[in-house]
Amino acid sequence: MLARFLIVSALVACAGCGGDSTTPSEPPANVAGTWTGQLGTSASGTALRLTWTATQSGSTASGPASLAKPSVGTEIPGTLSATINGTRAGLSFSAPPGSVPTLPACTASGTGSGTVGGNSILGTFSLTATACDSIGVENATSGALLMTR
Repeated sequence: MLARFLIVSALVACAGCGGDSTTPSEPPANVAGTWTGQLGTSASGTALRLTWTATQSGSTASGPASLAKPSVGTEIPGTLSATINGTRAGLSFSAPPGSVPTLPACTASGTGSGTVGGNSILGTFSLTATACDSIGVENATSGALLMTR
């Protein structure tokens, strides 16, 4: 009787001992700081300069960012946000209408992903720009992204 009680007690106590089938998230890489970089390749003629000042809390980072065609120089200010899992970062950019005072209809939004490696983020980014042609900002699909801090 005592043996049966001990076996049942052990089974009840270990009922919650099963392994978790989900893999826990890795600690997020630190992306806080000022970043500069490029969306697209220089040789394409459509590359954009990207700047971002990121503030991070846990696995999310956000802050003011801007896009500009270097040869034109007019910036599209907006917000870049990141969700970080380990060294992987999901990125999202948004610049609503009115962000560019000289082009009130110009808007830009985009998403991408990258790998954080110390002081760099390397990945791809897709951008949709509307009414921004006169300042050289065009749509990009899976364009190369490189930022350094």
